[in-house]
Amino acid sequence: MEPLILYDDPLEIIERTLRDVIHDVLSFKHGPDWHLDEKIGLGSEWVQDLEDKKMADEGVLKPEPVFDLPIAYAEFSDLGKLLEKHKELFTSIFENWETFQAYYSTAEKLRNIVKHHRDLSPTQYHLLDGIAGEIENAANYWRIGVKLDIKKTSFEFRYYVPTEEKSKDQILAESSKCIADWKERIAHALECSRIDLEKCSINEDQFEYSVQGQHISIRIYTNPDPKPRHRIDDKECKGIYGKLEISSGCRANLNDLLQAIGKPYFHIAYDLVANIDVEALRKWSLERAGLNPGSSSTQNGELTSVEYSFLGRKIRIGASKYAGSRNSKSGRLSATTESPEGFWRAHSLLDARKLIGFMVGSVTPKAMMHLVRMSQIPYQDINEEKI
Repeated sequence: MEPLILYDDPLEIIERTLRDVIHDVLSFKHGPDWHLDEKIGLGSEWVQDLEDKKMADEGVLKPEPVFDLPIAYAEFSDLGKLLEKHKELFTSIFENWETFQAYYSTAEKLRNIVKHHRDLSPTQYHLLDGIAGEIENAANYWRIGVKLDIKKTSFEFRYYVPTEEKSKDQILAESSKCIADWKERIAHALECSRIDLEKCSINEDQFEYSVQGQHISIRIYTNPDPKPRHRIDDKECKGIYGKLEISSGCRANLNDLLQAIGKPYFHIAYDLVANIDVEALRKWSLERAGLNPGSSSTQNGELTSVEYSFLGRKIRIGASKYAGSRNSKSGRLSATTESPEGFWRAHSLLDARKLIGFMVGSVTPKAMMHLVRMSQIPYQDINEEKI
């Protein structure tokens, strides 16, 4: 039985994103108390209404934390009024203003349906989800200087062959058997994805198997030297490594492909069409989420990558510019786990929007922990055989 996967509420995404953008822009322009200025906010009665709602919230939720930003208590219609009132400040974020207005108007109408306790149709829900994605993407683009257009997704796998009390021949034989097992898995996965192996370039020997096709490549390999290069749980091991790369033009269903492979991965990376403003991302992470990178790198005084850790450093989420080389125009977002469970569903639960959202504070650490744990639940495959 497949586990229940929980999705973000698109209405919550839209409201949260618009509130954050409005507050950030108006605070930068007019100071943190901008809402008190009648020329900037929506008047004294509006300010009093926000304060009354906050006091009522404190009375009900005490001692639980309440919203610290007054705009958190604004109505959805108030957000539209503020956006329209300061249109000139927001057109750089929502570049096609007419399209944005259509998004906002549609979201407001659908929100009213929900507010009056009527269910959305599947078509209406998907429309709302798409609007949420467009608005969130626009906000993230403004913050980090890049649209989340993905040109390639990469996955890295690894398996360890214990080497203690084994001869060199035994170690190499077990390594070779592991490569052969992966060969079968890869062939099965490509067949399930309707990718014709005969149209792919294949490289194969005892310690490597790779397939290169249009928009997809996968390689599993190990060093022919039996010498152990890893220590896992105080036991020496030899590493078997794998990498899968899928370009945006690939027609294969990514979820079906990974499920057919039937092995967890420890690293996922999204290569973007454009570069990430890593310095701006670091600034937003600190100001909005209170996050400091656990590690970072610079080149010639320029910040080129940041990485944030949580769950006792078992999960690392990172962003970098110049993915691949200094001359590259591509940015990269990634998630890496040191947990032995690995990732099974990070490609669907920890997508690029979620990773950026965590780094800029729109996805809370608690929500991210839930998504990580969900992403580590294996597919239910009765044919799974351990190697």
